[in-house]
Amino acid sequence: MFLVLFLMLSKECWNLGSSGIRPVPNEILYGKVGSNFTMPGLEQDQHDGVIEWEFSSVEKPLAYIATYYFDSHIGPDVFSAYNKRISFFESNGSFVLHQLQKSDEGIYYRKINLTKKWIIDLKVYEPVSNVLVYPVPGENSSILLHCNFSGDGDFIYWSRDGKSVPDGWKLMNRNQTLQVPSTEACSLFRCEIFSAYEKKSNDFIYKNEHCKDWTSIKIAAISSVAGLIIIIIIIIIILLVIYFCCKRRKSSHNKLPEVQKLRSDGNPSPQERSQCLLVSAQAAGSHSEKV
Repeated sequence: MFLVLFLMLSKECWNLGSSGIRPVPNEILYGKVGSNFTMPGLEQDQHDGVIEWEFSSVEKPLAYIATYYFDSHIGPDVFSAYNKRISFFESNGSFVLHQLQKSDEGIYYRKINLTKKWIIDLKVYEPVSNVLVYPVPGENSSILLHCNFSGDGDFIYWSRDGKSVPDGWKLMNRNQTLQVPSTEACSLFRCEIFSAYEKKSNDFIYKNEHCKDWTSIKIAAISSVAGLIIIIIIIIIILLVIYFCCKRRKSSHNKLPEVQKLRSDGNPSPQERSQCLLVSAQAAGSHSEKV
């Protein structure tokens, strides 16, 4: 009875393992194609026991990577497929996988003493590059813009003159191709490629014989504004010159001799008249001495 139950459970487990159901990972890690990726080992250095590394994916149901006994002095047993691709660290059982490839994406099993199992789901991505926007032939007097790129892009975003394209515009080929009405094509278009790790973009300015030369218009507008600013500055300078000239003339007028100041007053007071006579007498005396 127990033997039959054991065989049934073993068969069920085998069916689950061969059905392609991915196990629930303890952690998910990401690596870039062509980079060197470190597969984490134990948090603390080990002095005894054994660690095993295994790998499985859609192409490889199960592949052995390495086995290492911490209390031995002969080094890890690395299997032939990984012999020249990994650098193993005996202190904690971690290793570096060199020149990461898309085929390295999958589930990695780290087993300690044949019982403790740690599951790592490695996602390998190719960086986005070579983003290029260019026009392609369209139908019904419409214009098609295609955004081509290399790598793993998860999302494509189109914008026109810094704003999202109108909702009515059609997107095709997984959003790589944008259909633009010919009457609204004279614009700056941008295609942005988003992934979980980065963003890349490329701009394209569409022009034809019906498009206005917005660059010339902007230059003319800037020139007009600059000319107006220069005129305002000149007017301010002229007003400042007039102001300082008037102020200087007033200051020089206040420094006239006391006699001229008193004479300029049509109705001097008695004190001012006496002072004027005194000044005149002194002036006459000095004149007679000179004679």
